[in-house]
Amino acid sequence: QITSFGAEFRREDVASVRVENGFVVTTEKGQYHAPYAIVSAGVVEHPPKIKGMNRFFSRTVFTCVDCDGYRTTGKKLVILGDSLEALRLAFAMRQMFTPDIMLVLPDGVLPHDHADLLAEDGIGFLAGTPQEFLGETTLRGVKLTDGQEIACQVAMLSYEYTVNDSCLAGLALAREGNGRELATDPVCETSVKNLFALGALKAGKAQAIIAAGQGAMVGIEINRRLLNL
Repeated sequence: QITSFGAEFRREDVASVRVENGFVVTTEKGQYHAPYAIVSAGVVEHPPKIKGMNRFFSRTVFTCVDCDGYRTTGKKLVILGDSLEALRLAFAMRQMFTPDIMLVLPDGVLPHDHADLLAEDGIGFLAGTPQEFLGETTLRGVKLTDGQEIACQVAMLSYEYTVNDSCLAGLALAREGNGRELATDPVCETSVKNLFALGALKAGKAQAIIAAGQGAMVGIEINRRLLNL
């Protein structure tokens, strides 16, 4: 589809983007010059290494409640995380998708009074570290490093992630209040003129279809600027 519009498609890792008579994009294979730049590089998730994850990932082990939360409806769910974000996720999924939830966090993360709140909502809790997803073709549980096994049909992971924007490190870009996402205006333009950010690089929802819509909007905006409309 890209090439049908006369564009070139190349698989290269971008090392840096700098402002110089427009933009200079440097990759391991060379440099590209353009008056406009659109960045949609997503995020890098940092889940722990859990044996067997590849067998079930995106089928019964998920990382995005917006994309896959509905796939846990009415099922026995375990939520694995490393912060209180996983606690908030447990309450939300209890309300929306399934009442059968076990939350697993590292020892010391959950305050004692929060455990009482979970119990009031019927959400189970264990302090521990996941070691292995159990099952061959069907997920049947999670084994912790202390040997405990938790039966489940589906799992939702809630771990830290980083925005994949290292190539923009040389630019003085404004960020949102959390210091993570890039600040953008209604047409996705960053604080650097003619540099646009899409998807997870900016605040808001980051599903692929949303980023695609943002890309269409940015394309229209760039076309207007090229035509001086």
